[in-house]
Amino acid sequence: MHRDGHWFMQTLFNEPDYYKGPLHFILLRVGFILFGTHSMFALVYMNFFGLILLAILLFRFLKTSLDDKGWAFFYALSVVLSVGVYSHSFASQMEAELVILYGITLYLLDKVDRHTSMSNLLLLWAVIGLAGWLKSPAYSLFLGLSVLLYWTLTAQIKTRALEWKNYIAIAFGIGISIAGYLPIFFYDGDAFINTYILRESLSKGSNGVPWTTAFFPIFTYFLAPFMFVAIFSYGLSFYKTLFKKKAILGKEERRLVKLGVALSAPTLLFFTFHPYRGDIYALPIVSATMLMAYVFFRAYLNEYERVYIFLMRLSSYVLSLVPLLVIALYLRLAPMPEWWSPLLFPLALFTLVFTLWFVHSESKKVLEKSPLMLSLAFIPLLLTLSLMLQSFGKGEIKGLQEYVKMNKITKPLGDYNLYKNYWNQYGALNFWAGVDVVGLFSKEELALFIIDGGSVIVEGDNRLEEFEQNLPEHLSMKDFDIYLWKRWLTHGKGPNGESKFVQYFKSKNIADIQKNYYILKLKRD
Repeated sequence: MHRDGHWFMQTLFNEPDYYKGPLHFILLRVGFILFGTHSMFALVYMNFFGLILLAILLFRFLKTSLDDKGWAFFYALSVVLSVGVYSHSFASQMEAELVILYGITLYLLDKVDRHTSMSNLLLLWAVIGLAGWLKSPAYSLFLGLSVLLYWTLTAQIKTRALEWKNYIAIAFGIGISIAGYLPIFFYDGDAFINTYILRESLSKGSNGVPWTTAFFPIFTYFLAPFMFVAIFSYGLSFYKTLFKKKAILGKEERRLVKLGVALSAPTLLFFTFHPYRGDIYALPIVSATMLMAYVFFRAYLNEYERVYIFLMRLSSYVLSLVPLLVIALYLRLAPMPEWWSPLLFPLALFTLVFTLWFVHSESKKVLEKSPLMLSLAFIPLLLTLSLMLQSFGKGEIKGLQEYVKMNKITKPLGDYNLYKNYWNQYGALNFWAGVDVVGLFSKEELALFIIDGGSVIVEGDNRLEEFEQNLPEHLSMKDFDIYLWKRWLTHGKGPNGESKFVQYFKSKNIADIQKNYYILKLKRD
């Protein structure tokens, strides 16, 4: 899209093809303009700035609701640093952006509840409309239903139905949602209808995964590091409701629970019962599920303090496996490769000691003071994890960057994909290589690219055989300089069924967790 100057026209294998809504791609183009087409930050800047904004808004929201800075800070930071959000904030996917827009909707719906001005209503429904620009307009529908459900749960629906400004705001939001798709429809209507509407929206069949696939993560491990606290809080609330125990939630706390239920229910129900399911599909509601968990946590802390202290400490014990893994790798495999950060081992040692000590100490003070300090406990752990992943990332692209530097490559590299059976890689390669990478999708494109002196990236030995079969008749493999690029295996087991990573840990042979890629360039006389 950036190469061809398009803002709305999506292509796959250089042909018009529409998989998702336009907003993410618009944001990517803005990133390329601001940060360059070879900058990794251009892919994720929207997550970085958006999550900062989200943390500020969620803090303001809960501080206003409960008049408690400590719990507001704990909640806001827990949402943006939760495992579910953290794991997607470094990926150029739409889940993090949906998390941000859902959280902003939560904030604005609460704001409308306190002050129903026309400007607040328009802003609320504008954000809801914009959410439909990401994966699908269905997200605008889910959020719109959430607003109506919240007004129903709080007995406002009749009053709202009589206020004309609500209809104007809703129509404004619907207009925004539709507006994102009008340029595509008018510019490339046939391809848009055939791919996005008929194939992607109306023909999604079952993918055979159980109904719990979307439901389970958003109430458990996506809420880590404090998932044990959340699970216990949910269980406790169900128990007390089921057996009609004395209610200890105040009026405002009950309203917050209704707000969380309303924001969660439409999205969660759809992805629970729709036959095409994924574990990340309910991630956008994380601000709502965590809100309910922390409202219960705060309310029941006095009665179940010892249990909560144990669960907070349990989180530190489990998550300490991350720095322990780094320490074990270092002690077993040292000396480490040059791409391994020298800061990683001392940071892991600090993180292990700090996390265990800090959580053990601060967990006793939550009831007496607040969890404000506790929210900082796992920041060193996330830094350790980030640095470890960054180091492995450097190891992944080291060979490619060395080839580009060694051969003084300035022309685009070619990614061999004549059978069009993978589509995510050649886009990402642009940001790893430091030079442009183009997809090669036909024999004609391949032949012209080779003859023009281009370097071709080929995945694995099977693809290398394929490559040889698709060469022009006057060429053979002996006509090429072949460079071996080692990349990480993402899955696989050894002959005895043992994990490749375990095999590497035992053998210390890094080739056990690597696979071959090849870069080929025609020899010059």
